[in-house]
Amino acid sequence: METNAPNLPSLILLAASCAVLPVTARADELVKPLEVRKVFTNGKHNAFTAMRSFQSDLWLAFRAGDSHNSPTADVLVLPSKDGKDWQQAHTFDAAKDDRDPQMVVTEQRLLLYCPGGVRRVCLQK
Repeated sequence: METNAPNLPSLILLAASCAVLPVTARADELVKPLEVRKVFTNGKHNAFTAMRSFQSDLWLAFRAGDSHNSPTADVLVLPSKDGKDWQQAHTFDAAKDDRDPQMVVTEQRLLLYCPGGVRRVCLQK
């Protein structure tokens, strides 16, 4: 019977070589952003972002509140065709705890949900 599983000596050798490889990269060398750009401002505490690509557009969702833990906040959703021009498309009063909005992409839909609440909406069909 043929198997695709690696044999035990190969796994041990791989694990041993990974364990002894020196880490030489400094933290400032690991990530170098090509560009940093503000895409939206409204004077509120905008945080807890999520971004997805759907049907050739970028979609950005985030919580906009008076402060980090303010009870009055909304989830804003902004699409962009090029990653440079962003326009607010949706505003939701999602739930009591609307931090960390997330988006799920399926073949035909882009869904938004907030883990702390029960509100789920279909952004695009």
